[in-house]
Amino acid sequence: MRESEGIEPVTDSIFNPVNKVEFQRHASDAIPHNESLFREMDKRTGEVEDQVRVVSDALEEASEDPPEE
Repeated sequence: MRESEGIEPVTDSIFNPVNKVEFQRHASDAIPHNESLFREMDKRTGEVEDQVRVVSDALEEASEDPPEE
């Protein structure tokens, strides 16, 4: 009766111990992948910070020099 109402049976829930173990296994498989993504993001963030620093320095130098006429 519950399935006909469109409600998932409890056996399909993450709270079912079997499904919970399966979910945890998939989650732990994703950890190394996520760590590599975080390392890549840190690397790219460092690259962007370097570029921002170069542009900031160039703007600062340009603002210090009087315009040539």
